[in-house]
Amino acid sequence: MYSLLLKDRAYPITMYLAYMTRVKGLTRAQAIELLTYNAVKLGLRKDSTPPASNTVARWGKTTDVPLWAIVTAMYITDRLGKIPFLDKEWAFWSYSTSERGIDKTKYTGIPYEWLNTAYNYKKEYELRAEYRKRYKSLSYPDIASKIVIFYRGNNLESVNIPTLFFGLSNSFTLNEYIDDKLNSGKPLTDDDVSFAIAKDDSNARLYDEIVCTLKELAELQVVTHLCKGYIAVS
Repeated sequence: MYSLLLKDRAYPITMYLAYMTRVKGLTRAQAIELLTYNAVKLGLRKDSTPPASNTVARWGKTTDVPLWAIVTAMYITDRLGKIPFLDKEWAFWSYSTSERGIDKTKYTGIPYEWLNTAYNYKKEYELRAEYRKRYKSLSYPDIASKIVIFYRGNNLESVNIPTLFFGLSNSFTLNEYIDDKLNSGKPLTDDDVSFAIAKDDSNARLYDEIVCTLKELAELQVVTHLCKGYIAVS
């Protein structure tokens, strides 16, 4: 699922640094300098001073990864001819490419499919203010907006609450867990939610907010409850 693949936002940086040091023979400092130089060149960053190595090491672990770094890392490796292999790499490639506004019709086959998905999600995400306004009467308008974006952006036919929960959670500690679940091909379940709540107390509040919002969206006939705990969003 596209947006779940984007959860580990440190991945593009880890992949980029490994590729530049192991394949291209750069030092870590040189790779960070190149990343910064290209970000400025692309107009994604104004400051030409490279971030410290220990700052980069914290990205995705204790602090958010800057958008400029993700987009630039994928841009550089793409320009160097590195073809994505894993679904996660394709997801970040398409995310980066869509953020740069590249015309998707320039691509065919697998690249086009991923980029088309990225643009679909981006289109829904850009409607977030409109969705929050539409659902401002609900208890948690922001959660309602995120649910609709997650569902429509991923072009789903149905989804269960655990998948919604992991899609909306911002907990860094869950990234590896989500990776393992995606790689196993098994659906996310209530047991996974219980694990996440035990791992991070803030997840309990998020789960309650999602359940409350789904109930209110159902009353508005935006959400339909299906069998086996799945829902559909109109």
